[in-house]
Amino acid sequence: MCYNTDAEIGKTVDLIKERLELPMKSQLHWNRVKGFPNKHMIMGCAGGLEMTIINIVIDTTCLRLIQSNDVYNYYSGYLYERICWLMQLRNGVANIHLSSRSNLKKKALVDFLASRNNHKFQIDMGRIKDIKIIPNERKKLLQLADCCCSALYQALKYNNETHFKYIEGIYPRFYRNRYGKVISYGLKLVPSDSRAEEVHKLLSFLQSKK
Repeated sequence: MCYNTDAEIGKTVDLIKERLELPMKSQLHWNRVKGFPNKHMIMGCAGGLEMTIINIVIDTTCLRLIQSNDVYNYYSGYLYERICWLMQLRNGVANIHLSSRSNLKKKALVDFLASRNNHKFQIDMGRIKDIKIIPNERKKLLQLADCCCSALYQALKYNNETHFKYIEGIYPRFYRNRYGKVISYGLKLVPSDSRAEEVHKLLSFLQSKK
């Protein structure tokens, strides 16, 4: 996810907390928010921001010989690849802030990105200015990003119109190429020829709302 300003995101997260009657110092966490109206409100606020959302959806039924703990690192190149595409389109550079994970280290990640360059992924390290790994509770930007990711996860997991409505609010913010294409850009399905019914059902719902 790419944002224009941290300040705008911070104000929006604070507004969401006010509406949810949460303490200002508490972390916004999707799984702790109860009820459709509250979650729908969060996505409505997110959809009103000038931001670009990139999602990588892995069809795990197609995975072979990859341990679940390795999926994130193995397929994260698709995300960084699209960040570089977006920065090239906007003639900019990216500061990447990632949620801290037990097996995520900055040096290992930088080495991984460099090793993949000009091979499996089209990653232009000149478009990545800095990478930071930060606990979610310290960064409001990451908290909102987590909400958007969790909303997509629930939409695919439960695969019904109620959960699809969460994504409807942020769908206009999905990354598109210059021709307006979302698939393979703001919504990358791996593998690309996956027949996952959950994804195609969600896409049919979103496209019917245009």
